Amino acid sequence: MALLIFSPDELRLNDAEKEGIFAHTSLKAPPPEQSESMAVRVPLGDLVKLKEGTASVPFDDHIDLDQAVTEPNTNLIFPQASLFNRLFAACDDNGQPQPGTPDISRHRFLAHVIRMNTRGTDSDKVDTPREFSVVIANRIGPLDGDTASQMIVHLVSLEGVESLKPLPLPEVIPGPSSPEQPARVGLVSLHSWSYTCLPPTYLNVKQTFENLVRTASMLKPIIPPHSEHLDDGGKRMLNRWEEGYTIVRSMTPTGEPTAALIRGPLTPNLIAPLEGDFLSNNSGADLKIFDEKLDMMDITYSSAWSLGRSLALANEGFTVSLTRVHHEILHQGTSAAQQRHGKMPQEATQRQSYKREDLLKSLDSLINETSAISRVQQPAGTSPPNLANNSISPVTDLTDPSSSDWSIVLRFVSDLYHLINVPSRYLLPGQSMLPRESLRFFFVDGNWIDALVDGALSVGYMYQGGGLEGSPVEDDHIVRRALKKSINRFMFTTDDPTTVHHHHHHRSSAAAFPRYGFFLRSSVIAATQFSPDLIKVSVVEQPSGGDHPNLKLLLLRHDIVAEETMLGFFSEAPPVEGELCQMRFEVPAHQQFFSLGSVTDQELEVVYKRQYTTTKPEVEDGSRNVPVAIIKWPRDGKGKSNNGNDTRERSQVFIWGSKSGLNDVRLVLVEKLAADVHATLVKEMAELGSDWYKETTATSAMMACQLKSSSWQLQIG
Repeated sequence: MALLIFSPDELRLNDAEKEGIFAHTSLKAPPPEQSESMAVRVPLGDLVKLKEGTASVPFDDHIDLDQAVTEPNTNLIFPQASLFNRLFAACDDNGQPQPGTPDISRHRFLAHVIRMNTRGTDSDKVDTPREFSVVIANRIGPLDGDTASQMIVHLVSLEGVESLKPLPLPEVIPGPSSPEQPARVGLVSLHSWSYTCLPPTYLNVKQTFENLVRTASMLKPIIPPHSEHLDDGGKRMLNRWEEGYTIVRSMTPTGEPTAALIRGPLTPNLIAPLEGDFLSNNSGADLKIFDEKLDMMDITYSSAWSLGRSLALANEGFTVSLTRVHHEILHQGTSAAQQRHGKMPQEATQRQSYKREDLLKSLDSLINETSAISRVQQPAGTSPPNLANNSISPVTDLTDPSSSDWSIVLRFVSDLYHLINVPSRYLLPGQSMLPRESLRFFFVDGNWIDALVDGALSVGYMYQGGGLEGSPVEDDHIVRRALKKSINRFMFTTDDPTTVHHHHHHRSSAAAFPRYGFFLRSSVIAATQFSPDLIKVSVVEQPSGGDHPNLKLLLLRHDIVAEETMLGFFSEAPPVEGELCQMRFEVPAHQQFFSLGSVTDQELEVVYKRQYTTTKPEVEDGSRNVPVAIIKWPRDGKGKSNNGNDTRERSQVFIWGSKSGLNDVRLVLVEKLAADVHATLVKEMAELGSDWYKETTATSAMMACQLKSSSWQLQIG
């Protein structure tokens, strides 16, 4: 068997050709139709009769049609004899075809068996390895043009092909036919499919990765060209751009349009935590910051607060649960205050004079108890909060760790900390921050997320009057502060009770939340079919020791957020300089294919990989991915190695076209390539390890390893 690749035009037959080919068969009238794969269904009984038509066929009179066959018909394709001559002719060292019988021996290097463990795949539920037959084509798709081409692949039978007349076969049908008809060769197709061959200009993963790492930087707007002679205002504006700010249209409280500064939660530099509780009034307006030097308002945190409130109001389940949790906190806190002061409940119509401080003390002890019960002392028979549980219980006990309302509130707030459901215009306030083919890193501003959470927790409060001195806003502040304190302790508190303050930058062993991350925008993502699993991001941890011995860099979130854009979050920013911390993007193994190398219409470059016939190099060879040689072949010349000590000329291993300037053949002379790979490995591997490569001849297994495409990795320190 052999795998052959054709364009549809190379196999398409016109009516005159069909008449000549099928003149002596049962298909002579009307002419048979070709399928989408350009094959014709021919009854087995007509195979031998095809010899009397105009096509050359590898079928002898003694073909045994009485053998057990699965179907009465078979598929035949009819490539032109001129192409058949090129695909099957033996060639000299310059790639010139030689007369003689068709050479099918080269295909022995293009078939092998691979044993794979299929655990975790749909193909097998058993852990035992399975064996798969692999056949590789030795022809590639078009090298011309900037558009994609439809190609057809046929797995053909080679049985009887060597019995055809000595090559070259006549390329036109002799006789008075006008215009001259091209001669055809009939081959049995056992299986076929089609694929789209992308143009040579489409995507080069290696060049794309190199460009990404060369241009990688922190996430901020593209800064316009500027003069060195800027006034103070210009310098201040440049400084704001460097900090990740952009300018947006805004409104003053009285309705006039104006400009404002804004940036999202993703910043090019580390933002220190602000002092205080970060509690806003019920509008978020007090979180605006006036920049006196620019005479502009910074609406970063106020917009985050408003967004949190909007996201909360849009989630009915969260709003209902938060309302009940608010009420429960206030009710239990008021009861605790009453008991502490020895006062009995009075009629609801009588105003009670409990100070805010009384209630705060009661709430504080209540929150301590709640956190302790939720995190440590779970009652027998209860489960921890199920953050995926969206059912709403009609009665809520805040101190019950299985409370469904508490679980819904925690789940919603946890999503906010992971910036889930935050619109992209907040993550990227300016489109210029992420141009095409770019890799951008960022810190996550914990203050911005605090404002977001505060906005979300401001909904659901119902003031019922009586019970507190002060306004509804004051009551809301008290309850919200208590609720945030409880959430922060639940999510962030470590085993060390002293490490509660400023949770969003330094912890030792609490919940992992985003502190750092990246945006990757590249055509590589679109080429791998939009699944985040198809480009694997892995983190290489730093060794123990250093300034952060317990720091574990975890990949927390990894999503495709747009057609060509990937977003990733890490649990920590990279450690200080000098400590090992690397990130690796890689195209995983199931995206691999068989690949000759890098080929253009003028040059072929093949990287010869290290290969071993012993398992010792798995331990001994620290440079397994370093090639033994890189060979380049010009279109009309012999190949040369990049190794200055290796000056021998290599036989031509690739045929571009049947004539100078044409790219109509595109055939790998795999027998020449296999001989050269083997000779190079024998010489080069002996210098690396005396017993690492002991093959005595070229094999299909050697070529399988050589032709397997590289699994590209982009590693960033």
